[in-house]
Amino acid sequence: MTTSIRTILAVLLSLAVSACGKNEETDAGGPRLVGATTHDFGVIEVEAVQTTRHHRFVLTNASATPFVVDRLVPTCGCLSATVEASIVPAGGELRVDVTFVAQRPGVVAQSVRVVADGELLTTLEVKALGVVAAEGLDAHHLGEVIGGGHRFLLTLRTRADDPPPPPQAHGSNAAVVDAKPWELVFQTEESRRWQAVVSIGVSSVDSSGALWLRCGDWNTVVADWWR
Repeated sequence: MTTSIRTILAVLLSLAVSACGKNEETDAGGPRLVGATTHDFGVIEVEAVQTTRHHRFVLTNASATPFVVDRLVPTCGCLSATVEASIVPAGGELRVDVTFVAQRPGVVAQSVRVVADGELLTTLEVKALGVVAAEGLDAHHLGEVIGGGHRFLLTLRTRADDPPPPPQAHGSNAAVVDAKPWELVFQTEESRRWQAVVSIGVSSVDSSGALWLRCGDWNTVVADWWR
């Protein structure tokens, strides 16, 4: 009885070792990617209108096994990703295009999970440092005002602690007909970002078509909106 039990255990142990060896060989033959899986966008100036950056990840399937990309899973709404070809043969390249939208100042680190053949194949990581842009005045057209005129969102980046002076319109017989108070929307130790909504009335357009908004020492051209 003892000899029979030992024989059975030896056979079972041999089978277990053999099975483990087969699993290791299967794992070793799976997709293996070669290439950079991280990208640093560096410093990005965050504007009133969100700033977009793009990057293409290119990785090589160094195994003898092809794979099929099922889906790409970003970890943040600020990221989107597309794959150039979902089927990647042995020795072929996986190309993933990533679009990143900088929405706020500060350090951002996000990723895109690549799922292939029902399993996580790799994770692509991106990072960036959002900063307040250099000093200056920007105007974003918000649309036409009922009864005439146009409305703009003004963004002024400055080092001053005090609110900026009221905006003024110059050129093309334009005038500020309504302006909301300046609002401090973001600040660091060295810079301040102010925003205000202003309505501009234009009685006529001169031959030069010039129109700009001025706030203290800063100005920005806004002539393109009527052309």
